[in-house]
Amino acid sequence: DGEANGGEGPSVPRKRAEVILAENPPAYQVGSRIRVFYNARDWFVGHLTEFDEASGEWEIVYGEGDRDAMRLPDADAVLLPPPELLVQAVEDASADIRRGLKALARRVDTPPGDVAKIDDMKKRVVSLNRTAKEGLRQGKVGRVSESDWSIESVREKLCSKVRARLQAPDIALSDVSWAKVMLVADTLPGEEVPEDAEDKEVPDGD
Repeated sequence: DGEANGGEGPSVPRKRAEVILAENPPAYQVGSRIRVFYNARDWFVGHLTEFDEASGEWEIVYGEGDRDAMRLPDADAVLLPPPELLVQAVEDASADIRRGLKALARRVDTPPGDVAKIDDMKKRVVSLNRTAKEGLRQGKVGRVSESDWSIESVREKLCSKVRARLQAPDIALSDVSWAKVMLVADTLPGEEVPEDAEDKEVPDGD
């Protein structure tokens, strides 16, 4: 547990993505990513490239190379977190789900069949985590939905993909067990876990 400080004593908990975003909100500056409701039709993601002091407008370059200029702030434009922060949000969500799986394994009421699958489930979560982070690092841009490219969105998408993967025939996790996993996963580290999701040691015995 001391990895973060060279193995000397307990590590300092890493700040979660949403905490970092609250402390350092995106700013209008060259390189910032922005989501724009373009031509009153669709949301597109681009980045700020230049500010024209004479006109008071920012130049925006979109994924396909299209350019636009607009005054900011604007109701049709939303600054986005940097890709590295979304990557951390995926990492946070993956860790939360693995924490939920670990808690599920310790519950006395978890079906033995589900317990036997948990190690494989954790590996699949790690695999999906890696894939999601790589996509974000590539900085894919273009047409998006209104909710895309936010911390909440990437977490929701990862959880959805994990659940779909854990419902595969060879590793199907019951709806009840998945709900218990998410009760823990949706509780931030250090917060009180809902009573129905508390870890319960499996009693010794036959």
